[in-house]
Amino acid sequence: MEIKNIPGIGPISDAAQNLHLDRSSKGDKSAIIKQIIARQEQSEANELCDPIVIHAEGGTTNGKYLVNFKKGGFVSLLSIWPKVHKWNSYF
Repeated sequence: MEIKNIPGIGPISDAAQNLHLDRSSKGDKSAIIKQIIARQEQSEANELCDPIVIHAEGGTTNGKYLVNFKKGGFVSLLSIWPKVHKWNSYF
């Protein structure tokens, strides 16, 4: 929910049809999982519907291991396309 409340960024996030998770609410997690499943089903049924993109937060390692993923993107057992973005920071 933090992104949704940032002036200027929040409306862009809503326009991009982002799903926002309220981390303080346990019930919100199950609602988000249901929304993820619905979006995945819609994307597979209609090629004009954009696929869902899930960004893992804080997914850094020492470069030798994978981080644990939450079940949200995998619970539907529908197809996924894993993508990796790698960049080096000089800061």
